[in-house]
Amino acid sequence: MKKLLVATSALVAAGSAVALDVTLGGKIEFQTDYYGDSDTDGLENLVTDIDLTVGASGESMGWTYGAEGKLSVFTVDGKVGKDADKNRTVKDNELAIQLASAKIYAGSDWLGTVEVATSCGNFVNFDGDYTVWIDQNEKGRVGSVYGDACFELNDLDLGIATVGLALTLDETGSTSTDTKQVIYGAFDLGIVDVEAEYDFDQKAMDGIAGLTLGRAGLELAFVSDEDFDDFEYSIAADTDLGGYGVRVQYAPEGALDGEDGADASPADVNLELTRGCFAADLGWTSGDANEIDKWSLRYDCDVLEGLSIDVKVGDLNLDTTKVDDLEAQFEAIVSF
Repeated sequence: MKKLLVATSALVAAGSAVALDVTLGGKIEFQTDYYGDSDTDGLENLVTDIDLTVGASGESMGWTYGAEGKLSVFTVDGKVGKDADKNRTVKDNELAIQLASAKIYAGSDWLGTVEVATSCGNFVNFDGDYTVWIDQNEKGRVGSVYGDACFELNDLDLGIATVGLALTLDETGSTSTDTKQVIYGAFDLGIVDVEAEYDFDQKAMDGIAGLTLGRAGLELAFVSDEDFDDFEYSIAADTDLGGYGVRVQYAPEGALDGEDGADASPADVNLELTRGCFAADLGWTSGDANEIDKWSLRYDCDVLEGLSIDVKVGDLNLDTTKVDDLEAQFEAIVSF
């Protein structure tokens, strides 16, 4: 991110000009998938994406404030791109320009941060190393609030907990089941951390609890309705052994992560080994099948300053409509 100083006299009442930190950054991304299906062998879903992010921030009288916007220019060959926050719909090979996100915010030590933005909510991060996938068409996983304008409160410290709130400001075209209000809470209990969120409209909740004991960690992730009648969970344990990162996940409902939300063949048990930029994982399905359901090898690394490469090969479940012997995904990102 490149920083510039801009002098402004917006706060005339304070008797002095305020220096704003202006940041300019972005990324250029290239991504494609490979399917080994006998009928559709070859590369598909070629995505070329250029993101430009501009932000300005300042501090005055105990307040921090600012604004940020991200513009996305992209083409998609095959189907809609995979970034859920972009919600992009574009015809094959059609160039599209979209305001991906924008927000204005202000915050202080006692209030936390308040913002008006194009996307709010989805406080609990189920992406990354620990993922529980629940079908988005079912109630359970709490997402962002409805509409293109919303209000969000973050990091309000109440002593025993940190809370957040998201409210939609745009209900045009919404239905009674669309998410309009979400509340969030995070608790730090020493060796135990708990965070959860609740959707008032879908009457659903989700959360993650983590326990740290030295070099080992134990995590529980769950989704549920308010009466816990529709309750799903998975458990993960991780540690370091001989220079390798070892992670084991167990989900009785087969809710372990599917690539980008696709989970045609959920695994009950998943084992992952990592060392540096390399990773390997195996998934087993219990029951009558009792077989390896998913496997992959991955290389994900910053090869040069500003250049990262991510390559995955295996049975990745990239497309639930295909029966593939081998799949691969390649992504290259230049960040600036």
